[in-house]
Amino acid sequence: MMCNSLGYEEKQTQILHILQFYTKKLILEVFGSAGAIWGFSEVIGLRVPTTIWFWRPCAFSVGLIFFGCWVCEIMKDFEIESGSLTLWMKRTTPRGGVDKVAMEDVCLIQRENTKCYT
Repeated sequence: MMCNSLGYEEKQTQILHILQFYTKKLILEVFGSAGAIWGFSEVIGLRVPTTIWFWRPCAFSVGLIFFGCWVCEIMKDFEIESGSLTLWMKRTTPRGGVDKVAMEDVCLIQRENTKCYT
């Protein structure tokens, strides 16, 4: 027997996992890229008190570029259908194509072999 809908706790857990995933990517990819420019320029001796005026905008610009990439990645994973927000998960088909599956459907597919008591 397959459960037809997700419970409140499961949806809450799903949202928490999504937030954790994108927050981790924000910290590592966006803040990390700007910090890498800032820190590496100091390590190799290019960032000194007289050149901070140059390196601060460089680090900010790199962070801004990676923030744009992060936002584009989120927009690629989310779509609005019929006025409601649906998270799409991309999976590879046996023929090598890409198939979009709604996150709720993914959870239901994973639960096909579990027993549901109603």
